Amino acid sequence: MRMNAPQVVKAIGEVGITLDLVDDGERLLARPTELVTPEIVATLREHRMQLITELRFRKDPARWPRQTPLTTTPRDLARAAQMGLCAMWARREFGYVSVHDPLTGEWHNLPTKDANFGDAPWMISGAQRRKALWKNGDRRAYKYTSAEMEAMWAAEGVPLPTEGPAAVDSHGVLWEDYITEEDD
Repeated sequence: MRMNAPQVVKAIGEVGITLDLVDDGERLLARPTELVTPEIVATLREHRMQLITELRFRKDPARWPRQTPLTTTPRDLARAAQMGLCAMWARREFGYVSVHDPLTGEWHNLPTKDANFGDAPWMISGAQRRKALWKNGDRRAYKYTSAEMEAMWAAEGVPLPTEGPAAVDSHGVLWEDYITEEDD
């Protein structure tokens, strides 16, 4: 039987071991160490991230709320991965772009002012392209995967919106508009 984090904490506590967090909740500490067997170490390693999440929640629920479990089926996750990261105009919300999350299959609506900055102009371009395809009679326009859309753009000789020089700042955010010829 696979145990969840609260069950692991309880089972380890019954042996007489106390789990705590160190390094601002980044590492586990099991005490007393003389009670920690190789089996317990294996269990702690197997459930490490879940245990850290559980102990963080117990210590400060306001700062570390529990995350709701993902309820998407494996079939839906496979479909989401196949669809990829793509965008279209939001339904029933003028001024918004819907972006498909390839990890969960969810669609997230972003205001166009937020979608049209940094490395994200591809969102607007993708939404415009799908709408143009639909207007030209392509009734599959909103079902194309990101790979199919990229293939269409490549066949037409249109550069992808994210191609070209770019820089990544210390936060991992891509910025194209700050690149100059001198930076190359």
